[in-house]
Amino acid sequence: MPHRLALFDFDGTLVTGDSLPRFVAACVGWPRASGFAAWAALTSLAAADRRTAFKASWLRLCLRGFPAARLPAAVARLEQGLSWKTTIRDRLLWHKQRGDITAVASGGLDLYLPAVLREFAVDHLLCTSMTLGSGALTGAITGGNCVREEKARRVDALIAATGPYEEIWAYGNLPHDWPMLERATHRVIV
Repeated sequence: MPHRLALFDFDGTLVTGDSLPRFVAACVGWPRASGFAAWAALTSLAAADRRTAFKASWLRLCLRGFPAARLPAAVARLEQGLSWKTTIRDRLLWHKQRGDITAVASGGLDLYLPAVLREFAVDHLLCTSMTLGSGALTGAITGGNCVREEKARRVDALIAATGPYEEIWAYGNLPHDWPMLERATHRVIV
């Protein structure tokens, strides 16, 4: 049986748009999420990687102290608003049906992606993790922001740990997913 890997980005690939702002808004509301976004943008201007600095600052401002007990309700609100890209979702199911190893690699959070992806039973989930304190979020990212080169580094580690593979399929959008797409023998740009 062939040993194949299928990698999928989440935001803009499996679903339309970006799930992170919707999740944060499901937790704290759009007014608060928007207000903190403006502050996070200002505080991240001098950073070498502004996007990651913005994300870290914004998540800390919005989610620090958010009770873990309220996460399931926020995830449910997010799920109601997601719009799946049927063609790519069907490709994920096709890869599962033919016995390929499947992985989702996303900058999205471990707070919601496992629940959102539960029906697909993906074999591996590479994503941005958040720190949980005693019953509440700390607002801190743990282990790096799973985007661009960090996503590619995690994909490389997955391939090294579970491969080698005869074929690697990768589905993503440009330009953010190019480092991941470069690892594949079959690249699908969504």
